Amino acid sequence: MKHNSELRREARFALEGNWTTLAMCYLLLFLATILFTLPVSSVLNVQTIVNGSSASEGALWSNLWQLLVTFALLPVQWRLAVMALRLVRGEYGREAVSVGETIEGYRFTNRVVGAYLLQTLVVLAAIAIPLAAAAFISLLDSRDGSTFFWTVMALMLIIIAIASFVSLRLSMIFYLIWDTQLGPWQVLKESNRMMKGHCWKLFLLYLSFIGWAVLAVFLTLGIGMLWLIPYISASTAAFYEDLRAAEAQPDVPAEEVVAPLGEEVDTTV
Repeated sequence: MKHNSELRREARFALEGNWTTLAMCYLLLFLATILFTLPVSSVLNVQTIVNGSSASEGALWSNLWQLLVTFALLPVQWRLAVMALRLVRGEYGREAVSVGETIEGYRFTNRVVGAYLLQTLVVLAAIAIPLAAAAFISLLDSRDGSTFFWTVMALMLIIIAIASFVSLRLSMIFYLIWDTQLGPWQVLKESNRMMKGHCWKLFLLYLSFIGWAVLAVFLTLGIGMLWLIPYISASTAAFYEDLRAAEAQPDVPAEEVVAPLGEEVDTTV
């Protein structure tokens, strides 16, 4: 497979002429999230105070509404990932991407939302045991502050590691929804199969953007993230394309390699 630096180079090339448009798409998505979330959450919090309900109850309803908004805008996020994939493939040719294309994601709402919901449930199921262990140990070791702290910290790291690993194994679902007619559960299974042995490479690809993320947050007050997110999305799409190409062209055993006339085949590993 290609080196991550080459994948990032392909992403930059694919984004040429469309980088700003995709940045505006992510800006509109962010504004839509704020528009649909903030006013309703504020009303729910005020209503909680007026009715004399507990703060936890108000937070519960507010979080449920935010979750609903997330699922409502999920097809737009999916379409943005598909747009990046099509750019990497060169399917637009000389045409530029358009903001209006993001609405087409709602044609795939059932499959997108279904796959994302199943992905969330699988991740939660994977971390259920360490979460239960953390709760149980906190009851046993609550008297010893030092032991309690380090135990909880260790369990939190385990939970993060498990959640990250499972998320990486299922990270190709958006592209598979576009490329296949598989149902939500089959999409997860196919992503899990494709990513076997490749999670570390994708993790390193994401890790390579840490420096840019820090600069985007602190030097541009977060504005630079509007351009960084399409870069990460296109790089992930390039990774997916490389993964598909590697599967389509498996390694040929050395004994089956035919050398040109007059040359010897190097069979050393």
